[in-house]
Amino acid sequence: MHIFDGVLDVAVLDQYKRAIDRHFEAHVRAGHDHLLWYPTRKVDISTDAVVVRITKFLQTTVNLRVRCLEAHLEAWPVGVERVPLRREPRGEKPEYEGHLSLNDDFVGGVLLLEPGIRITPRRNRLTIFDSDLVTGMTKVERRHQFTMCLLLRQDKSRR
Repeated sequence: MHIFDGVLDVAVLDQYKRAIDRHFEAHVRAGHDHLLWYPTRKVDISTDAVVVRITKFLQTTVNLRVRCLEAHLEAWPVGVERVPLRREPRGEKPEYEGHLSLNDDFVGGVLLLEPGIRITPRRNRLTIFDSDLVTGMTKVERRHQFTMCLLLRQDKSRR
């Protein structure tokens, strides 16, 4: 597991936070139930340049050469939590999962990793861990939490 603070420029964080916040609020105004309909809370950013920036950061910082299988923004509204579970991949199995916090003005939303690891999210904190771990999140108690999630696989190609 790796934890990094200060990964992206604050302006970039704010841009992505606004994007997921607008998406989420538009769905809520349209009457979609964010507790039942997950697309209300998720935006795919797999092809965005920020994904390349993060993978380059990992390569230069810890010599971890990865490619992104999927990246998305997530809104975690007040009252939402994720019970610990093992992610079941839909396609190619990721080796690593990454979570980057886009804000820290919320209460709750602590990342839970087996066995008994609790990671307090902090704005601009990137946590990278083995995707085989069981993960969960404590209930968001006040103000929405916004994150960027990345599913990564080692890149064995030569460059």
